[in-house]
Amino acid sequence: IALVVPMWSGEHVVGLIALGERLSGAPFGEEDADFAETLGRQALAALDNVRALRLREEKQRRDREMQIAREIQQSLFPRRSPRLAGFDLAAASVPCYEVGGDHYDFIPLGEDRLAVTVADVSGKGAPASILMASVHASLRALAGTAPLPALMGRLNRFLFESTQTNRYVTLFYGELDAGARRFRYVNAGHVPPWHLGRGGEAARLTTGGPVLGLLEDARFEEGEARLESGDLLAMVTDGVTEALSEDEQEFGDDRVAAALGRQQGRAAEEALQGLLAEVSAWTGAAGCADDLTAVLVAAR
Repeated sequence: IALVVPMWSGEHVVGLIALGERLSGAPFGEEDADFAETLGRQALAALDNVRALRLREEKQRRDREMQIAREIQQSLFPRRSPRLAGFDLAAASVPCYEVGGDHYDFIPLGEDRLAVTVADVSGKGAPASILMASVHASLRALAGTAPLPALMGRLNRFLFESTQTNRYVTLFYGELDAGARRFRYVNAGHVPPWHLGRGGEAARLTTGGPVLGLLEDARFEEGEARLESGDLLAMVTDGVTEALSEDEQEFGDDRVAAALGRQQGRAAEEALQGLLAEVSAWTGAAGCADDLTAVLVAAR
C-alpha cells in the first residue's frame, strides 16, 4: 500500500481509502492525495445517506407496528359502558405511550349479572400490551365459569407458565349481581378500589391475594360488598394514585378519596371526568408518568 487517506466524520475516522503502487512505479503526489480525499468525502456522504434512509425505513416500520398494536389494543376495550338496572357505569383508559399495559372490561354474565375487571401489566409499551391481550382473552373465557378464587388460580397458573419471570399482572376482578346489589370480588395485588357509602363512610376492597404470574401456587380469597343506592365504587390503576406533579409529588390515595367524595352523587360519567380532571390538574405540564385507567360504578 503506497497511499492511505482517512475518511473523517467529525472528530472520528470511520474508514480508509488505501491505494497500491502505480503501475508506472511513480510516487503519489499531493494532487493524488487531494483527489483521494475528495473521493472519500463523496463516499462518506453516500454512506450517510444510505444509513439515514435505513433509519427512516426502520422508524416507519416501527411506527406502523405500533399503530397496529394500538388499534388492536383499543379494539379490546368495550365500545360503550353497559346498561344495568339500578347502576350507572363509566370507564376510561389513557396510555402514557402509543400503547399501554392497562386494561378494563365489562363482561356480561346474564340475568342482571356483570363482571368488571381492571388490570395493570408490569412494564409499558408493546410487550405490556401483548400480555394484556392474553389476559383479556383468558378473562373472557373464564368469567362466570367458576368460584372467584378458583378462577383467579387458573389465570395465575396460565400467566406463570406462559410469561417471563419478571412479568406479572395486578388485577381486580368483581362480579356484580344487580338484583341482589351484591358485589363479589378478588383483588390480585391491585390498587384497592374505593367503596364510598352515601352516608360518607369509605372502605377499600383489599381481599384477594398476590399479583398474577409470579407464584405458581398462589391462593386467593373472595371478598364481598353491598352497593346501596347512592354508593360509589371506584377502581383505578396506579397511574391515578402515583400521578406526579411538576415537583414530583404523588397524587396519592388521600387525594383520590377526596376527589371521589366531591364527585359522589353525580352520574358515573360525570364523576369519572371530574376525577380525571383533578388528576390532570395535579400533573400539569409534567404530563403522564404511567398509563391511567379508572372505572366507576354508581348505585342508583
